[in-house]
Amino acid sequence: MKASIDFTVNRIETFSDGVFAIVVTLLVFDLHFPHINNPTNENVWAAIVATLPKLLSWINSFLVVCVIWMNHHRFMQQVKSFDFGLFWMNNLLLLFTSLLPFPTKLLGEYPGNNAATFFYGLCMFLPTVIFSLMGVYLIRHVQLLKGIPNHNIVVKVARLRGFYAPVIYLIGAGLSWVNNWLAIGVYTIISIYFIFPRTKLTTD
Repeated sequence: MKASIDFTVNRIETFSDGVFAIVVTLLVFDLHFPHINNPTNENVWAAIVATLPKLLSWINSFLVVCVIWMNHHRFMQQVKSFDFGLFWMNNLLLLFTSLLPFPTKLLGEYPGNNAATFFYGLCMFLPTVIFSLMGVYLIRHVQLLKGIPNHNIVVKVARLRGFYAPVIYLIGAGLSWVNNWLAIGVYTIISIYFIFPRTKLTTD
């Protein structure tokens, strides 16, 4: 019999929300405008253009964290209680999400570097694969779910949608060795796709 967790779902979600809020705040701390000795219009515009890689990596990472946050909320709406396994998988999700400011800064500093783009994709892969495993874990422990599991939907989510993001992030990471901007485009498309609502696992 698995050890139970005394924390309520609301308490775990509140803690998780706090971590997500801190991460999106930390992302913007690395946006610094360079000092301009002679602030003519031409020099200011040149500095703005030079800052664009950092700005674009920040926007993409901000969008990723918001998508994780949004889908985490939808996930929590379907959870009745936590056991030991789901509790620590949620903590791993927060761990890997809190790492994202680091590869974001790296990509912003070295946007044309293959290793930086690859590492960015790898770090994006980690929270998405944990999120997918959380979904698989939940549908294998239906006693943690609210409502009655819809088995047709469960199979579809587990086999298809659940692993879209991790697999495509790995593909994007591989493409980084071919074309950096193509890889970044793949990363952005994943975030846009997961903005849209996912199917519920249960029926009321």
